Amino acid sequence: MLEYTTKLSKGGPNSTRSVIPQEILKLLELEQGDSLHWKVIIEDKITVEVEKAKPSQK
Repeated sequence: MLEYTTKLSKGGPNSTRSVIPQEILKLLELEQGDSLHWKVIIEDKITVEVEKAKPSQK
């Protein structure tokens, strides 16, 4: 298991941004310009899954 804490900052008028730790970039094989696909599962608790987006998910 990997666990990180990152801060949020203002990205623009209607957005917020955060840093992706270098280890996560390597693990997901992400490069600048790639997109992320987010899945939020709300059941007894909230689980967030993130993966490198496939070209059709951008």
